[in-house]
Amino acid sequence: MADGERLASGFSERRQRATVLALLAALLWSSYYLFILALEGSVALSALLVYPFLAGGIAYAVWAVVRGESRNFVAGFRRPGSYLRIALFLGTQTLLLLVTLSGGPVDAALLSLVGDVVLTPVFARALVGEGRGLLSNPLFLGGMVLATSGSVLTILEGGSTHSLSLLATVAGVFLPIVLAGFFISAAEENLRQPISTVAGGAALGAGVGAVLIAPLLPGGWPGLAVGPYPFALLGVGGVVTFFIAPDLYFRAIRRAGLLLPSLLMTAIPVFTLGFTVSVTRTVPSPLGLAGIPIAALGGLIAVRSTQAPGTLSDAVPEPPIPVL
Repeated sequence: MADGERLASGFSERRQRATVLALLAALLWSSYYLFILALEGSVALSALLVYPFLAGGIAYAVWAVVRGESRNFVAGFRRPGSYLRIALFLGTQTLLLLVTLSGGPVDAALLSLVGDVVLTPVFARALVGEGRGLLSNPLFLGGMVLATSGSVLTILEGGSTHSLSLLATVAGVFLPIVLAGFFISAAEENLRQPISTVAGGAALGAGVGAVLIAPLLPGGWPGLAVGPYPFALLGVGGVVTFFIAPDLYFRAIRRAGLLLPSLLMTAIPVFTLGFTVSVTRTVPSPLGLAGIPIAALGGLIAVRSTQAPGTLSDAVPEPPIPVL
């Protein structure tokens, strides 16, 4: 086998593994809305924000000790860039919660999709130079338009925008931007530092930050006093969505670069819809329902464009890291 064929085969294998890891991460991230639906109305917003962050961050800290990465984990807090990631992560989840509780899980997932599929590739090209040629690729641009159009269709047809408060509307506008900024920053640092340092440091730092801003949120510090069952559910939700899911996602990035895992997050609204319907027994209108496969199709088309010939997917070689 020629060297070029071996490289192409190796890249294809990394993409396949990255696809599996990214889709598993999307499934686990979608389960976050199950925890929110289960606790909505019985737990204050301050508790919904604080405890999942702390659970994920503590899990990563323990994992860093087990893997012998504790020095890196602690040193991460001495890097100025880590505090930008912490702020972006805290901002992302605060906005996500506001949109979820006001507009519903599907709307929140679709707005996240816009951040993943549309803004993350744009930011990646502008800030880290990945995906050269994508923004002039008609296939990719068409996928972005479909993803955005499908998301807007479902959100508007669902009618939730009519009941959104001004605060939740502003949150919905900024959510995709802040989310894309966080993942670009974290993904770039992930190529130089252990996942526990990047994702774990961001989660733990955001948890501490959430405690500090709790008085500004409904429930405040008194709202952090929750019963054993909600506390356990918040802890499990935090480990699943802020420890296991990010670990899978960033491993996918190490295998195939930033773009493929980001674009595969189109699966999140599909998974979220399934979870939401199973819990609430409510289904969007036919037109609103049609927006979800349109958005997912747009994401798949964008994914396909990264496999086109040329320098459209600047995947980085995978470092020799242990596999779970």
